[in-house]
Amino acid sequence: MYTMAQAYIYREVVKLFAIYANNELVGFSMLDVDNPKSEYWIWRLMIDKQFQNIGYGKEAIKLILDYFSTVGAKQVKLSFEKDNIAAEHVYRQCGFVRTGDMHDSEVVTQIEL
Repeated sequence: MYTMAQAYIYREVVKLFAIYANNELVGFSMLDVDNPKSEYWIWRLMIDKQFQNIGYGKEAIKLILDYFSTVGAKQVKLSFEKDNIAAEHVYRQCGFVRTGDMHDSEVVTQIEL
């Protein structure tokens, strides 16, 4: 519910995308694509628990980065809870590196496109 409320409030700058595998909904993403600062963020990337650890997250990130390239992004950021070792592992495998910044209690990472 929080994400849907956030998507409504920031509807001018975010886009929601469903993530499907074999015609089955496995997750979704919320992307900040029209930030006045020209910063591009993956605000949410959620893969349903039953579909985790089989590569859908990595594949979704590749597609998201391809999308960001088409809108002119040169750099993409995302953040995650510092205790979420699994998420950090996936993001690192996709090329994201820590920036040294924190967003609230979350670790900020980025990738150059």
